[in-house]
Amino acid sequence: MVGASPAGRVVLSSRAIERTLGALAAEELGSPAHRSGVRLHDDAGRLAVTVTATAAIRPGRTVLDAAESAQRRVLADGPVLTGAQITTARIRVTGVHDVKASRRVR
Repeated sequence: MVGASPAGRVVLSSRAIERTLGALAAEELGSPAHRSGVRLHDDAGRLAVTVTATAAIRPGRTVLDAAESAQRRVLADGPVLTGAQITTARIRVTGVHDVKASRRVR
């Protein structure tokens, strides 16, 4: 049938959602995804998310800039990728390291 919904349902595990949201935040923070931690909390049937990760700070960017960017990314792209309704995203930066400007080889 054209336009009919397929039989059955699709369910993402909480671990899959954690990995996806952690990767989104880590990308914005410049941190490896495997080094981020994600906790999901029930918020009246929706998700409250806490991401813990380190941040690589580029020259001219603050830790707050990086954390806010990661928060916006989780809130904007998380629901699109996972189908979850996310009410809040808390970003905890546990460490910072500078990103060295790449040098040109002469």
